[in-house]
Amino acid sequence: KRLTNFKSDSTRLDASLNQIRIFWSDYLTLAEDPQNKVSDITELRWMIEEFRIASFAQPMKTRMPVSVPKIQKLIARIKSNE
Repeated sequence: KRLTNFKSDSTRLDASLNQIRIFWSDYLTLAEDPQNKVSDITELRWMIEEFRIASFAQPMKTRMPVSVPKIQKLIARIKSNE
């Protein structure tokens, strides 16, 4: 299924992969700061994982609705607490 989707819509998948890389980079940076709350960092990690599932394995349902703006909002909230 993923190969079929990739062949038919590789541009969208490439964009999703790039977005995941950006989120993961932010996650790694924020996780290094001991002042950030562990619960926020954990929530961010799982939101990124859910976004990955939603992007590449659409038939699988995610535990929570997740989107780029929701993840960006959480990242901004964590950064504002620094």
